[in-house]
Amino acid sequence: MLRFITKPKSLLKTSSILSFGFQKFANLPSNNNAMLTTFHHQGERIRFYCQACEESIAPGTPYEDHHLDIYLSNALDVMLTDDKHALEILDFVLSARPSQANVLSKKAAILFGRMDFKEAVVCLDKCLDSVPPHARPYILEDVICTYKGNYFEERYVMHLIQGVFRRHLGELDIAISEFGIALLDRANDPFAISLRDELIEKKKQQTN
Repeated sequence: MLRFITKPKSLLKTSSILSFGFQKFANLPSNNNAMLTTFHHQGERIRFYCQACEESIAPGTPYEDHHLDIYLSNALDVMLTDDKHALEILDFVLSARPSQANVLSKKAAILFGRMDFKEAVVCLDKCLDSVPPHARPYILEDVICTYKGNYFEERYVMHLIQGVFRRHLGELDIAISEFGIALLDRANDPFAISLRDELIEKKKQQTN
């Protein structure tokens, strides 16, 4: 289970500009594993630097388990702050712990509303591709619920449906809900309408 580390108000937080536009130091409660962590840009790759271990960790490479909570906590903060590098950072985080994509998607979904619609679809696909099939419906439900909360502009619905829902049509059972049907109702698109009708029919069959 992913554990997010909270930062006491008494601890200072510092942000400064690097070549890729953002750097964040996380000041954490004192314990044996506490350390400062930094995101920085090297070439075209985001890297994680552990000052305690004095080494830089590239996406997809082995790392110490004690890095993980601090590492992911900072990655999510950067995702929600730096729109420009959101996809790069998301890829970085998922390479560290793909099994947590369903958790990450909850915050990623909030980010979608601030991204270009094509990037939003790519971002969601990254989450969906990084988890086993049984986890994907829960990610789609997160997206539906987030849209229901008005984070998405109306124009995002069409692209999410056509770019992602169509591809994962067989995994949409969890979308047979008020959220799923309401989302499709708002899309005003022939594909969305046919999908909505299919979901309603499935729901009837399951009820019977």
